[in-house]
Amino acid sequence: IRRSSQSDASAEIKWTCENEKENRFIIIRRGYFRRRPQAIETFDFVWSRIEAIIKDVLRNINNNVFDEIHTWVRASFGAIKSGHS
Repeated sequence: IRRSSQSDASAEIKWTCENEKENRFIIIRRGYFRRRPQAIETFDFVWSRIEAIIKDVLRNINNNVFDEIHTWVRASFGAIKSGHS
């Protein structure tokens, strides 16, 4: 973990976690990692759950939008087809 910047107003420190998978920025209170060495593991676990939930929500939104568009396209083609018969 390396320190990348400090905000004077809020007494928060921004750290960069160098991970094999990716770099993440974490805003933490001073001394958090000194008092809690398992914090990075906990953060990774919680973040992976949040990420999975976000992906599920976006997948469901995309499916619902596709279903609505498909219904509209079929109704439109049906109207066009019946108008030309």
